[in-house]
Amino acid sequence: MALLFRGRRNSSAPRDVDARMSVVEHLEDLRRALIIALAGWLVATVVAFLFWRPIYDFLIHRAGLEKVYFFAPTGAFMLGLKIAFVVGLVAASPIVFWQIWWFVSPGLHDHEKRLALPLIGATTFFFLLGIGFSMFSLPLIMRVLTGGVFVGQDIQYLPAGDEEFFD
Repeated sequence: MALLFRGRRNSSAPRDVDARMSVVEHLEDLRRALIIALAGWLVATVVAFLFWRPIYDFLIHRAGLEKVYFFAPTGAFMLGLKIAFVVGLVAASPIVFWQIWWFVSPGLHDHEKRLALPLIGATTFFFLLGIGFSMFSLPLIMRVLTGGVFVGQDIQYLPAGDEEFFD
């Protein structure tokens, strides 16, 4: 636990060009970053699991489905876990990216660090744009996949919740 609170060189301090870290120090920093990132993901996943049902209802509504069937006794529970894992990862992504930056930034020069802020902004924008586009296009995709081309009068679509979503 003390490893998590052990400080590293202040990033605003002047950089010593000849400053070097040993392999063990790099591994300690990497372990610290991984522990914090995984703890953030775990906390976000537990919180998302508490709200998996409203998220599930939202996705079902956006997909235009009336009912979803589960063919295993654990189907709904496993779907809830899958939703919680994905939503937890999305919600914890700022912590994960912060830890990646914390680990990588001491090895960068000042001119390289200046390029990071526009890169982080653009990456975040396009990530959120992709999530928005997928939520916007979900009804269209479901209509195309379950429409008359693939499904006819003798073939019916039966949405199975434990197989279709997040697999």
